[in-house]
Amino acid sequence: MRLAVSVLTFSLCFTGLNTFVRAGENPPAPPAYDAAGGATTPAAAPAGTAPATQPVRVPDLNGDWCGSWQSCTNGHKGPMRASFCRLCDGNYEVTFSGRFCKLIPFRYKTTLTVTGHSDGVVYLSGSQNLGPLFGTFSYNAWANDCQFVSGYCSKKDQGQFVLSR
Repeated sequence: MRLAVSVLTFSLCFTGLNTFVRAGENPPAPPAYDAAGGATTPAAAPAGTAPATQPVRVPDLNGDWCGSWQSCTNGHKGPMRASFCRLCDGNYEVTFSGRFCKLIPFRYKTTLTVTGHSDGVVYLSGSQNLGPLFGTFSYNAWANDCQFVSGYCSKKDQGQFVLSR
């Protein structure tokens, strides 16, 4: 019964966030890149001709973000900030900081892997072990130029981060 309640809580908590790349799903196929390094995607072409390519806009997440986190398991919530730094391989090193129970600060760094993108949206995933007390947290997220939304889960908790800039 506890598992059914947890699954129900998790799905209710993420209603409307159907752009997550969930475990077991395939992320959108990454586009091809042209000679200048710009992303391209096939466009519809008349039968018998080669498809043309259109540039795909991929948002740059570098910089500072702010917002909040909320647990769907226990209702805890608090402020959160993040600093994104794009790595040479195209993924992001992200430093998250915030408060738990209004008083207890936290700060940790993780790498979020770009799993795909569509025009104006990038999909990311990652995980970070936060020690024996909190365990490993896994993330699936999407972001555009001004919003970052991530679901997180661990052995004892699940919830979401919602950040903007």
